[in-house]
Amino acid sequence: LNDSKKKLDFENEEREKDIIKPSKYTPSDNETEKLIGVPRAHLSGCELDSVKSYMLNKLINHAGTISYLSRMLDVSVSTINGWVLRKAISKKGAIIVSFNDNLNRTFTPLLLRPDLTLSDIDKYTKQVKTQIDIDVNK
Repeated sequence: LNDSKKKLDFENEEREKDIIKPSKYTPSDNETEKLIGVPRAHLSGCELDSVKSYMLNKLINHAGTISYLSRMLDVSVSTINGWVLRKAISKKGAIIVSFNDNLNRTFTPLLLRPDLTLSDIDKYTKQVKTQIDIDVNK
């Protein structure tokens, strides 16, 4: 009985060696800089996550602090902290940045979120424009 159990354990270990496990490779900052502006279709999942995280850090550094960025974009600090925890700006947040005169030339929605589709851009642009109209009419 013990011999057959050892044989099964050995066979299971051998099978596990044959299973290809997904790579946990994360590009370095230098490699990520080269990926900025590359279309989504040409990026792997890890590369996409790396670009989103890198661009969010670059946006925060450009603004100076999280609290100053929240004032620039008129969003709460907890919203931006959520982006930092997720290591990516939200899709709506990327559109909000594009409406800010100080940031829109440097940070386009597709640079911040390469995974945005045209329908996403249309959807969130309408939401942001509606919010701006409401704020202006107050």
